[in-house]
Amino acid sequence: GIQFIKSNDKIELNLENYIMKSIKYFELEMAKNREVPITVYEENKIESEAQVLNEKKLYQSIVGVLNYICNAVRYDISYAVNWLARRVNQATIYDLKIAKRTLTYLRDNKDLTIKITPLDLSKEIFITAYVDSSFANSKSRKSICGYIIYVNDFIIYYKCGKQTLVCLSSTEAEFVALSACANKVKWIQNIFTELKCKVKVPIIYSDNQSAIAIAYAKGAKGRTKHLDIKHQHVRELIRTNQIQVKYKETEENLADVFTKALSTVRFNKLR
Repeated sequence: GIQFIKSNDKIELNLENYIMKSIKYFELEMAKNREVPITVYEENKIESEAQVLNEKKLYQSIVGVLNYICNAVRYDISYAVNWLARRVNQATIYDLKIAKRTLTYLRDNKDLTIKITPLDLSKEIFITAYVDSSFANSKSRKSICGYIIYVNDFIIYYKCGKQTLVCLSSTEAEFVALSACANKVKWIQNIFTELKCKVKVPIIYSDNQSAIAIAYAKGAKGRTKHLDIKHQHVRELIRTNQIQVKYKETEENLADVFTKALSTVRFNKLR
């Protein structure tokens, strides 16, 4: 399970032992070293003639292990796990190769941890989030969105998933992702408020200026009327100063790692 490494000013969480047990179980000790969970080439490669797995148990077992590791402490494999999970029912030999690659990546980076620092509840708490979306990045043409939320300087929540509706533009996809992130930020804020903590107005960073303009009701409202009411709720949160949304350059957006495969240099910068 999860290992807790305690020091004077922080607690580190990792799954090093579990990862190595999984590597041994799936016989990947001698597999080639991997620097990223999934490459841009592998993500976009079309395997129309790839043979469908007759026995999917091995593939499903690896994806199950990866899903547990991802949800527990390793947000850096979120996109790869989401990509693999979407193929569980029609997995091919090629998909199995990518699943093994992702697990091998964990073997080579098994010492990465999530750090938690103590909170001084007498001081003001800062909630910061980064959100991003990759437009129509799936066979169903639904966009992939992701966000990561920090309390002070440690990660408290992260999410990667396919949106439930087909957006008509990248701006819409970013706005829907922003709304989902805002609702989760508000939920976390409410928890600290109930604990009688002082919470500064949360800040959400997005790299899409058009989506930010729509959120602040500065964009063309007629073009977003078809979006569900729950996605329009973010405007009310901004209007009542319950959250703030600010622009962040794409190169500095930490949520980019949740929405697409990245180059080795960029991936290592953001993880």
